[in-house]
Amino acid sequence: MNEHAKPHPARSLTGRYRILFLGLGLWLASGLLPAQAQNISLNPDRPDVYVVERGDTLWDIAGEFLEQPWQWPEVWRANPDIENPDLIYPGDRLRLVMQDGQPRIVLDRDTDRPVVRLSPQMRSQPRDEAIPVMSRDLIDHFLVDNLVIDPQDYERAPYILGSAADNLVISSGDTVLARASGDGWQDTVRQLDIIRMGERYEDPESGELLGHQGLRIGQARRQQGSSGDSEGVRRLEILRSREEIKPGDRLMVPARNAVSTQYMPRPARSGLQGRVLELLTELSLAAQYDSLLISLGDEDGLREGDLLTVHADDQSVTDPLTGDVLVAAGEPVGTLLVYRVFDRLGHGLILEGTAPVSEGFRVTAPQ
Repeated sequence: MNEHAKPHPARSLTGRYRILFLGLGLWLASGLLPAQAQNISLNPDRPDVYVVERGDTLWDIAGEFLEQPWQWPEVWRANPDIENPDLIYPGDRLRLVMQDGQPRIVLDRDTDRPVVRLSPQMRSQPRDEAIPVMSRDLIDHFLVDNLVIDPQDYERAPYILGSAADNLVISSGDTVLARASGDGWQDTVRQLDIIRMGERYEDPESGELLGHQGLRIGQARRQQGSSGDSEGVRRLEILRSREEIKPGDRLMVPARNAVSTQYMPRPARSGLQGRVLELLTELSLAAQYDSLLISLGDEDGLREGDLLTVHADDQSVTDPLTGDVLVAAGEPVGTLLVYRVFDRLGHGLILEGTAPVSEGFRVTAPQ
């Protein structure tokens, strides 16, 4: 193996998708990831020495040495005799060595040369220059159109009574009357999403209710001066509609801006396991950069930024000698980044995959 200065072509990331891994790599360098008892998988094409260049990210570098880049904190050994030992700069030489039978990455640095910082940590920047952990346009339409709602929240939300002009069909530009019961109106919020209850999401194994789909069919705005009467009735203007608005449709505070893209990805906690419930795509199979709904949520310990492994369906095989029916675990087919978490459900983006993903596929913490 030779001194290596350029990322392997198969692992190079260009354009907006490279941004996705920048925050992850920089965060891994900080050593915040809890240590996990697992074997280190070395890249068989790893270099003996890697010379860091401008434009590199730690994810690129980790991928040169490791098959699973998130294991970087387990092999990184900062040199306390070097200024800023936890940071990596262009021109630094990284070497793979064995210490006590374990692989370690050590740093050689020419302390006499000028130092140019390799963006080793996140920093505040003007809004138009801020680097997100992933490009928002990968998920924005999923955030708007794919909601999970609590039935109790839905029942307590204000609802449409009908057209203020007695129109039979309610659509964009119409004025409607709406009533609030339960939690009442939130006076600080003028613009509301029009939501209709969709399908029921159940655990595929236990049949337990995990949540309901919320269909966002339009937007409405409370009219100025419409403060409501003793019965909680107010006038609203329909700003836009994707289909006919019906009496009984709920009015809920928009939730699409509640998702941050500034979290730092990390492997999900050990033992976490669920299923793909729905593909958030019009196709029957999902691929790289498609979104999924999974049967894991906050109550299971899932967090925004968690990385999960997607596994294909298990395979059944009959032993020809004993007649026993055996089950072979499905092979890993992709890596999923969780970007939104509900109580019992979560949304994730397929970062990379080796095969199409179907509903029912298993998701687990990376091994």
